[in-house]
Amino acid sequence: VGDAGSEDMHHRGTPRRLEPSLLDDGYSCEAFCSDLPYTFWNTCPLCLCGLLPVFIVCVSAVFRLDYATHVTDIGAQIINEIGLSYTVYYTAGCWPPPGEGGPLSAGLGGRLRPSTQNPRCNTEHFEIAAGEFDALSGSLLKVQNVTKLHARTLESVKVTPDWRYIVFIGALANDIGNLYAVGAEQREATQAIPLLTEKQLDELDDRCQHHSADVLLAAGVDPAEQRVGPGGGLARPPLARIAGFKHLHVIIPGIPPIQNIDDLESATMPQPTPSTSLPYRAAFAFECAEAAAMSSVGGPASGRPLRFSQLAVLDFQLMGLNTTNPLNPNRWGAYSEAELHIIDAEPAAPVGATEAVQTAVSHLKSQACPRFVPSKMGHELLFVAEDPMPVHPPPPSVPDAWLPPEETPPSRWMALTSVPRSAREPQTWVP
Repeated sequence: VGDAGSEDMHHRGTPRRLEPSLLDDGYSCEAFCSDLPYTFWNTCPLCLCGLLPVFIVCVSAVFRLDYATHVTDIGAQIINEIGLSYTVYYTAGCWPPPGEGGPLSAGLGGRLRPSTQNPRCNTEHFEIAAGEFDALSGSLLKVQNVTKLHARTLESVKVTPDWRYIVFIGALANDIGNLYAVGAEQREATQAIPLLTEKQLDELDDRCQHHSADVLLAAGVDPAEQRVGPGGGLARPPLARIAGFKHLHVIIPGIPPIQNIDDLESATMPQPTPSTSLPYRAAFAFECAEAAAMSSVGGPASGRPLRFSQLAVLDFQLMGLNTTNPLNPNRWGAYSEAELHIIDAEPAAPVGATEAVQTAVSHLKSQACPRFVPSKMGHELLFVAEDPMPVHPPPPSVPDAWLPPEETPPSRWMALTSVPRSAREPQTWVP
């Protein structure tokens, strides 16, 4: 009982000792009331911004409202700032609906919107468009044209890892096309920066012509052999010329893959200047095709037109971003400084492969679909190697450790190679 009584007296005396301490601090009710507005001013915006997405979702669910329908541009921008939407860059075209004469442009999701840029809808012109989508419902919030180039072909639209530029493959006239870059924040841009120079395009064309002999030899055709054509004259086997580009991949070399926007502010991340961009590395495939494939004489032994693709890596940096053209002040003065690396690698069969697999690998003279290995920061390339003119031999009689029983070697393989640091560096790739 005595211990309980002393403990009760201890708790009763505690407020008496705390009261003088609080009075000594001098923090009164008047000081609390004067600090209250500052507290609300500093904390309430954070609370409102954090709870605003939840509030919007709750209101739209209770009252059955779709905030992604008939949204204004300002509303779409607000939704984007609070993280309720995402932006997709894509190739857009213009196709008038059957039976209607009015010009309409078709965007994603089948939405048709009036075209105010051209008096008529040209189905042969393509642009890059930016579509903003609601992250919850997937509804299309708004569509804006990034370019106004009237491109004949446009494909492989890729955004750089820092979300500053769009790199794409396109043909702006009746030509084979080029690699181009345009600012991701631009709208209705009438200019795009070409990345490949005329000299570099000639290098790719030379590669197509020289590699044609290797493709013909793998198919059992002697490139130096003169053959009798349909008219009785002698004709050599055809040569392939550069015909276009496909399969683009863009990274920032020398840094790990960017996972989120916070990585852009890290100390290891290089920063651009007002006049120059970051250095980028692009891997792409360029197509090589016979000039007159359907009517050529002395073609490959398989009877198919000579057609294949090769790989190249382009290191480029955009310069003069804040300048104008000295000949025309109304035009952008930006240009690209680029170094081209053609992947000229010899295939190496896997260790332990038998003669059937080694023969199949030696026929893989065409490469496509390049992708940089993320952990190698741009120094290794993963791609698809294929036989452009496959000939299916009978199944091997001896079981092969690399192949299931009674199966011929495939004509398409996944392969890996290193990116050359100089033109003289020898290269091999392994399927």
